[in-house]
Amino acid sequence: MATLHTPFVPTLCQQIAITALTQGPTGLESIRSQFDSRRRYVFERLQAGGLRPVWPAGAFFFWIPVGEFSSSGRNFARQLLTEKRVLVSPGDLFGPHGENHIRVSYAAEDGRLREGVARLLEFVRGIRERTPSSLKAA
Repeated sequence: MATLHTPFVPTLCQQIAITALTQGPTGLESIRSQFDSRRRYVFERLQAGGLRPVWPAGAFFFWIPVGEFSSSGRNFARQLLTEKRVLVSPGDLFGPHGENHIRVSYAAEDGRLREGVARLLEFVRGIRERTPSSLKAA
């Protein structure tokens, strides 16, 4: 929403872009490496937790289908925030195809990112434990 209401690139972003351009590709290598490490970490943890994240096509977030856990991505996100204090974006904010998805950013600081992923997986385990076995087999 901020982008729609702000018709210009903020000064800070312009200054960062100029710095990045003047330093050349080597100046960004450590940042790129950090994001690559975070992306791999989150992807592997989510997969190991039984989720099916979609590998990012260039942005700093994962799409995760959550239809098996909740009636919608919005309900899942709301319940996750209430129970585990983890903020994710409901997929329907990004169009109708995102209805049963959430969007998880991996652009956070490492400690917060790891804690958030751990809480997300704990939340999913809790849902699975509460789901009657007759529904699990279906």
